[in-house]
Amino acid sequence: LHVRLAVHTGPCQFLANFKEIRSDTLRLLETLEGRYAAPDSLILSPGVYSDLGTKLEFFFRPVAAADRHKLYQYSLGWE
Repeated sequence: LHVRLAVHTGPCQFLANFKEIRSDTLRLLETLEGRYAAPDSLILSPGVYSDLGTKLEFFFRPVAAADRHKLYQYSLGWE
């Protein structure tokens, strides 16, 4: 089993039919997961990373994104 996760923060309207949701936040989240999340990893947007504070920063490594922003990746280690 392999997973790729992305976490981003931003506004998004709830709709019962998720296919009707049109949101820049969700579009960016989809891009982060599709382009930058490697198998068995978690990728964070800069906003989420800064919201975490310094307690967890040593778990994440910076990853360069196409728009010159840094993303932050945690690689999952299965035992």
